[in-house]
Amino acid sequence: MLPRSVAPSRAIVIGGGVAGVSIARELARKGVGVTLLEKAGQLCAGATWHAAGLVTRFGGSPKIKKVHVRALREMTALHEAHDIGLHITGSIRLIEKGNPDRLTEAKQHVAMAALYDDPGLPTTLITPEEVAALHPLVDTSGVDAGVFTPRDGDVDPTLLTTCVAGLAKADGAEFVHNAEVETIERRSDGTFEVRTGAGAVFEADAVVNAAGLWSRRFSRQLGLEQTHPAFVIEHQYAITETIPALKGKVGDGERVPVLRDLAGSSYIRQERDGLLVGPYEGLLSPGEQTKVRTEWAEGPPSHFAFDLFPPSLDRLEGCLLSAMSVVPALGEVGFKSIVNGPTIWTGDSLARCGRTRLPGYYDFNSLTYGVAQSLALAEYLGHIITEGEQPYDMATEFDPLRYGGWATPEYTAAKAISYPHESRPAGRDVVAKSDAHRALQATLAAHGAVFSFSNAGVEAQHLLRAVGLGFASFSKLRVRSGASDAASRLLERVTTNSLPKRAGRTRLTYAPTSAGNILAEFTVTRTGTDGNGSHDFYLCASRDYAQHDLAWLEQQRALLEEAGLVEAGAVELVDCTDEVEILHVAGPSAQALTPDVQQALMHALCPEAASVPFLQMRNLRVCGVEAAVFRISFTGEAGYELHVSAEDAAPLFDQILRSDKARALGCRPFGSAAVNALRVEKGFKVKADLDFAHWSEARAGVDAFIPDARKHEVLPFLGKDAPAPLGSEQGGRLAAIFDNSSINLRRTPGPPIRDATGRVVGFTTTSARGAITGRTIALGYVKRGESGAPLALAGDAGLTLESLGQIWPVELLSRPPVEVGGKPRPAEAEPIAASG
Repeated sequence: MLPRSVAPSRAIVIGGGVAGVSIARELARKGVGVTLLEKAGQLCAGATWHAAGLVTRFGGSPKIKKVHVRALREMTALHEAHDIGLHITGSIRLIEKGNPDRLTEAKQHVAMAALYDDPGLPTTLITPEEVAALHPLVDTSGVDAGVFTPRDGDVDPTLLTTCVAGLAKADGAEFVHNAEVETIERRSDGTFEVRTGAGAVFEADAVVNAAGLWSRRFSRQLGLEQTHPAFVIEHQYAITETIPALKGKVGDGERVPVLRDLAGSSYIRQERDGLLVGPYEGLLSPGEQTKVRTEWAEGPPSHFAFDLFPPSLDRLEGCLLSAMSVVPALGEVGFKSIVNGPTIWTGDSLARCGRTRLPGYYDFNSLTYGVAQSLALAEYLGHIITEGEQPYDMATEFDPLRYGGWATPEYTAAKAISYPHESRPAGRDVVAKSDAHRALQATLAAHGAVFSFSNAGVEAQHLLRAVGLGFASFSKLRVRSGASDAASRLLERVTTNSLPKRAGRTRLTYAPTSAGNILAEFTVTRTGTDGNGSHDFYLCASRDYAQHDLAWLEQQRALLEEAGLVEAGAVELVDCTDEVEILHVAGPSAQALTPDVQQALMHALCPEAASVPFLQMRNLRVCGVEAAVFRISFTGEAGYELHVSAEDAAPLFDQILRSDKARALGCRPFGSAAVNALRVEKGFKVKADLDFAHWSEARAGVDAFIPDARKHEVLPFLGKDAPAPLGSEQGGRLAAIFDNSSINLRRTPGPPIRDATGRVVGFTTTSARGAITGRTIALGYVKRGESGAPLALAGDAGLTLESLGQIWPVELLSRPPVEVGGKPRPAEAEPIAASG
């Protein structure tokens, strides 16, 4: 068996802000020798020293809330043992009158918070009267409600950092000041050499880039700039003179709660006997744009350690006026100081925390909520560094490899102040696209494609009776070793299903971590020819995870090489995602008792394609274009995928739709929302549905893709021996399907499922209005109790789902309501696994 732990013996952390100090402590207490290099003569230089220090349990998504809850729990424990200047006041998000969408959003946040709230500290929706009782300075005449998060507050960032540094040193970490890093070099043996401007040389097995404002410098130096789209921005806050009502009220029991003025895009907290107002100008009005320092490609000048920018009060005017309408006392006193300091933001406003494409080199920087998240993310990253994998799936939120070539400097600057997990229009006009991709997008538009959700139902219904042509967005990776069987040995080790034995055969498989949790879902096709003993494979997975999956495969390859199970250099891993595009031909299947129109179209375009068997691939010419033609469809109906070079995608799309046969069959474009309407009711999963799955859970649909022989091999697949968790914070990982005829769950993350007693028993992951059933189907999970038994079963009465401020009765199904091929299942059918 391979060792699970890949912990380095020595690590270098670059940066002495709250992030660097936190990861230094985490690694040191795990037994790793740590040297922290700080460019300044003391800690907290850069962005930490002037941070407003807000800490909160609130999160914009369930996973982010999980991080915030863990961080504040740890911070509270630190404060009880060491005074770190933590003020526990609670916080209130103010919902203004006349904005029903904001109120609906608030109700959704309150429902979602139940998944990770500490027992006894629930997030609640409170009345204006309750807001006034908690915060007497608030004028509630314009307030509709408040979202109250108890035991939130603020912390002194310098005291926190100093305390954590002391704990790190006590565990053996070494701190070196006035050590500005000049170069980082990875040697051929995998170790690192780090040189400072003074000529000092440090060596280690691992390096953590926690350089904050200067972190892009090292990404550029090491060729990792593409995965580091971030810029330094100016963030301002204003501190008032003494407010009479607050004079002398500085104890935790007397301090007023932190406010979030959502209408004015500001936070307002107590600072001694005054108030501190911190606006995010770019979220309020395009005319009041936050200053993005695009000229600092590698961060501020070297001397910029404890410096500030000149105040720019005019940019704050709109936000401050809104704050004064909420707290009139703000308008009755002056501002004694304006702090305009540098911080660094990514294009999606989320941190970069995790492995990179350079083995042994990790990112822990660009923390928008640095003080609030640092302790929990250090725990998360420490697990990755010492165990080789993340303790829970936060790749979408924090993985440094979540970006592609589309994240250009122009895009990042436009998105630097944004809303995480929302698709806002800023940056779309400057997002990086190849000429081929632009051509494909233009061709789609020319043929009537609608780039929104509004047409999904119509498109899905069309696919149930006629043929459609779409664009499938998947990653494409090549794993090859030619005549050597090294590629086969690698994939057998890291995926669950048996590999296809003959060229052109395709199989669905899953990639588990060493803990048995599902990291990725792949379709694996053996390429090459049968006669040459080829061990070349073509993998497709989630496009957003291309770099993430590739880095993980590279890590697993290195471990196998180290163990002598794969020859060094024998396996080649190639990301060809941007070089290949996929056209998706889909329509009703013969099982649906309608003409197999997609097969008729393919026969007209390429007679040989019509005879390609299911889950097989042939290299053919379609309309004169070289294409790998797959008989497969993610809609669960019948269909083909045409994998072609990116340059050929737009011309082929145009040729197909203009062909006589396509016109005669009424072929029209369809999009991913229509695919969702068909795949969800058949139980087909996407990456978001796998984040909590364990390979052994039969109802997660994974076990169906693990042959019995694979469970008894001498060297089984990774994580095979890891037991499914019986009980945890998130509960067991049992997949389920929730069904309701009227609720629309689209774009509402993680609504909780409750039983008749009000206990949270599960949650949803993805959902859509089913094209065949006409009902909303959601994939999700039922929690397990400590005994291992699920907290809810199919057929249980009284189950409800709380979403968008309403309580909906839901039915927990034992399997998908629609069979593959579009046939609704009879209600009396015996339960089976929901598999895709």
